[in-house]
Amino acid sequence: KELSVKAMQHYNRKMLELCKKNPNFDFAIWLAMQDIDACLAELEKYADEDFFGVILDDGLPWAMIPSAFPVLKFCSDHKIPVYFHANISRAQPDGLVWDFDDPTYVKLKTKWPFPPEPTRELDGWKINIATLIIEDIFNKLPGLRVVFAEKGLRWVPRVREYMISQGWRDPLPDFQKHFWVTTECEEPDFIKNANLLGWR
Repeated sequence: KELSVKAMQHYNRKMLELCKKNPNFDFAIWLAMQDIDACLAELEKYADEDFFGVILDDGLPWAMIPSAFPVLKFCSDHKIPVYFHANISRAQPDGLVWDFDDPTYVKLKTKWPFPPEPTRELDGWKINIATLIIEDIFNKLPGLRVVFAEKGLRWVPRVREYMISQGWRDPLPDFQKHFWVTTECEEPDFIKNANLLGWR
């Protein structure tokens, strides 16, 4: 935890210095979620600086990890996008976490409504997407905006169909209102999926 906090503080300080020297550059705040109080202090410190979002690991179901709620609330209240960038695919939604044996974490995992083995429709970072809807996070935090970078658009209809098949509500309205994505227009069915998600 202590090492992660020091790394967070060093990274954010150096990125801010770099971007102030080079106005054409931009950066995202990196948070060490092992220490929520330190993360909130970091957010308070940088709230008035010019950065485009907050980076969180994309493979964890943050909406189902109660300790993360204050960070998500801060971002919602201050209109700071939460930025999920592509990580290397992992077999489970806990491929990167601070303490596998932590009792709180182990207990939380038993409540996650997903099969032990991931499916094509819902694996890794898609579980993070689904939990934001399942846990009704956007009604709790209406100002929350999320950005999924380098994910493309092909996941949108597949995740939507899977969630509806499980008896969960249609996620499309939340996708359209609270989600931003980066993609390449050359990907298959780009126009179809872009129309489904909506244009800004």
